[in-house]
Amino acid sequence: MGVNRTARILRWGIVVTAVVAVAGGLAACGKDGHRPARTADKHIGAAPVGSAQPTTGGPASGSGPRIPPPVPPSRLPDQTVAHWRTAGDLTALPVSAGHRVRLNECASAEGVTAWHEQGYISARNTPAQEDILSFPDTTGAARAFAAIQSGMEGCEDTLRKLQSGSGTVTDAQVTRTAHSTQGSAWSRTWTGVIGASAAGPQINHYYLVRHGGTVVVAAFTEFGAHPADAYDTAGDPAVVSMLAADAAF
Repeated sequence: MGVNRTARILRWGIVVTAVVAVAGGLAACGKDGHRPARTADKHIGAAPVGSAQPTTGGPASGSGPRIPPPVPPSRLPDQTVAHWRTAGDLTALPVSAGHRVRLNECASAEGVTAWHEQGYISARNTPAQEDILSFPDTTGAARAFAAIQSGMEGCEDTLRKLQSGSGTVTDAQVTRTAHSTQGSAWSRTWTGVIGASAAGPQINHYYLVRHGGTVVVAAFTEFGAHPADAYDTAGDPAVVSMLAADAAF
């Protein structure tokens, strides 16, 4: 992640206090200019899903681009079990001087000109988030979209190397659960390595879509090797279609 963080949630951070709000991967606000982490959940360690973050400090974008509204909690995947609610408001995050946002251990987006994020928290105190990345044109967005897809397609090898290097059991399995011209989805089942993700068994769900000069990445995490009422990824093609329709606002 390459930036100072004292706490994170979704894929990011170390727990600070009781849950007040959850954001997805952000650094504590300080002299480095990064926004404060929203909250803590009961899962200690770096966040579950790998952390979207700027790689270096930089000012937030000035006049922001027109962006799609964040997904209402009622339309998030696994809502009947998770009972998602928003964790704070849609937030504009600082973009690095290099215009690069790291989305998780496997994928980054280059050329980002504006970055907005909406955090969510479930009734089980688990995190979700939607990251909306803006680019100067459709070419830049298409390039970043392809790079993220490529990174996720090689994510199993990336995670296993990370696990091996940290002395963690090498058990990462990454499956593409949806794919169309609109976007893709993946499920990562693994024993997380603290840093970009929380430590311990977990399942991370990722969704990627693009429309014009906008790329949207949504994610949520289930904790445990065999979570009760585990989410059925058969619903992922519909989630991708929903996110794509929203991005085309």
